[in-house]
Amino acid sequence: HSALQACRVPFENFAGVPPDGDPSALTLVIQAVELTHDYRIFGSKILEILLDFKWSGFARKAFFFEVSWFAVHLIVITAFAILCAVKAPLPGEQIGTGFKEGDLLMIFLVFAWVFTTVRSLRL
Repeated sequence: HSALQACRVPFENFAGVPPDGDPSALTLVIQAVELTHDYRIFGSKILEILLDFKWSGFARKAFFFEVSWFAVHLIVITAFAILCAVKAPLPGEQIGTGFKEGDLLMIFLVFAWVFTTVRSLRL
C-alpha cells in the first residue's frame, strides 16, 4: 500500500495564469479572503494540496534563491561599511593619493554592491 495519492484540480488554470489574462481562481479566492478576513478556506484539503504543490514545484526554490541573494547583499554591505570605518582618515590626517592597502577590495565591494542592488531591484 502506497502513501502516494494523485490529486487533480478539475479547473483549467486554477492556480496559474489564464491565457486570457483574467485573474486565476486562486487569485479570486485570495482576494475574497482579503476582503472578508475569513481564512478558513486555507484549512481545506484542496487548497492545502494545491499550495503544497506550488511550494514544492516553484516557490521553495524561488524563496531560497531570494533569501540567499539577500544574504550576499547583506554581507557585501556589511563588509563595505566595516572597511569604510577602518579606512576612514583620523581627524587632521592628510588624505594621500595613490592606492593604499584595501583600495582594490573597496572598489570590488562598490561594484558588488551595485550589482547586487540592481539585481535585487531587477532593473
